[in-house]
Amino acid sequence: MIVTIDIETTFVIKNNGSFDPSPHIAGNYLVGVGYLTAPYVPMEKFFIGSSVLAKPEFITIYHKELEEDHITTINKFKCIQKILDTADVLVGHNIKFDLSYLLNCGFKYTGSVYDTMVSEYILARGIKRGLSLEDSCKRRDIKMPEKFIMKKYTDEGRNVNEFPLEELCMYCKGDVIASYELARKQIEILGGTFDDFVTNS
Repeated sequence: MIVTIDIETTFVIKNNGSFDPSPHIAGNYLVGVGYLTAPYVPMEKFFIGSSVLAKPEFITIYHKELEEDHITTINKFKCIQKILDTADVLVGHNIKFDLSYLLNCGFKYTGSVYDTMVSEYILARGIKRGLSLEDSCKRRDIKMPEKFIMKKYTDEGRNVNEFPLEELCMYCKGDVIASYELARKQIEILGGTFDDFVTNS
């Protein structure tokens, strides 16, 4: 199974005013996990056409709009672990951040990964250019969510777990689809098959 993921987390504000979402800083939490699953088939057959083959989902873990009990949270963690267990490959933009955060939260994953940010670095061939998901998708003519949600609510002094939940869900799902489509475009450019470009976590 190919699983594309994108996580949403809280952040702390550093002395210089920048946001730090590191899982190793006290006060940071996993807000939710967005994911898209698809059967594992050779990449040259899997990434055909421009439309996704499955519907993205979002599992909310820690958010101000939720009033959940301990059992519900445990069940959500079990669901996320099951998704990881079924994955032959995790696809994501800067996947090392998402995976390290999940591992720090106690999840387990030992399968392969495909990082769309690393692939953009390779495709740049030494030319300095933006490697963010937004920059990468613009370069590949891929539609993705507007980034105003982050600036709009952080300017209001809100953390990610305080963003309107419906908007946060749609934002994350959009990033998941964008990451999926970016991987598809990259493989087309790089040639070969999916297995040529995955690395073991």
